[in-house]
Amino acid sequence: MPVIYSREARYKAMKNPSFTTTFSVDQTPEEVLNAIKNARGWWSEEIEGGTGTLGDEFIYRYKDVHYYKAKLIEVIPGKKVVWLVLDNRFNFTEDESERGAPISTVACEA
Repeated sequence: MPVIYSREARYKAMKNPSFTTTFSVDQTPEEVLNAIKNARGWWSEEIEGGTGTLGDEFIYRYKDVHYYKAKLIEVIPGKKVVWLVLDNRFNFTEDESERGAPISTVACEA
C-alpha cells in the first residue's frame, strides 16, 4: 500500500528543499548565461514578454494546463541570472510551492 505524505510532511522530512546540479559545457560563462536568458530558445517560442534584461517579466502558457510568470531580478554578466517565480500553476496539482521562489542560475567558472 502506498504511503502518501502531505506537502508539509515532505518539507519537514527534507533537510533542504532546494535543488542544485552542476555540469560542464564547452562554452564561455557569457555564452551559457545568454542562452539561458533566451527562454524562447529552450522552452517555447510562445513566451510573452522579455527574458533577457533586468526587470523583464515573461509569461508562458500551455493551453489550460500550465501558467508560469517570472521576473528577471538579478543579472551579473558572465556569472549569474536570477528569475523570481511570480506565479506557477498546473491544472492537475494544488501545490503552489514555487510561487515567490527565486530560480538562480550561476555560471561562474571558465
